[in-house]
Amino acid sequence: MPGKEPAEIEREIDSLLDQVKSELISDRELQKAKNQIESAFVFGQDSIFGQAMKIGYYEAVGDWRLMDNYLDGIRKVTREDIQRVARVLGP
Repeated sequence: MPGKEPAEIEREIDSLLDQVKSELISDRELQKAKNQIESAFVFGQDSIFGQAMKIGYYEAVGDWRLMDNYLDGIRKVTREDIQRVARVLGP
């Protein structure tokens, strides 16, 4: 961010992560994130190039058929899942 020191941004990110660890995010926040992820996934396939990149990525990490389950997996994520992962990954 222009005019901000990296350390200041890191402190803000750490503060937000601490908040997620101690409080569940709102249903609205979770739904907004899911909507953004889903739209990026869908619109990322609006060209042959985008489709090829997505298939290539999934094939590289295991099997291109995994992409068929991606959105279902995103839709199943709960507020508790977010908090659990934040607690495991955070310092």
